[in-house]
Amino acid sequence: MKLRNQLLIVALMVVHGAALAASTLQVGDQRGNARAVMEAAGVLNDLPYSCSGMNLRTQRQCWNH
Repeated sequence: MKLRNQLLIVALMVVHGAALAASTLQVGDQRGNARAVMEAAGVLNDLPYSCSGMNLRTQRQCWNH
């Protein structure tokens, strides 16, 4: 029973990791400097998901990370 629970936990972690890998954080950017601020703060390092920025004035995607 204990081994079964451990295998279930590992399987859930794998599925959860795959779901995060398929996720994208959409960042709204009014002034055009959100990426620079986020890179300076180090929050874009080692993300378990992708991140993209959208210019809120033009409604166009302006960067991907």
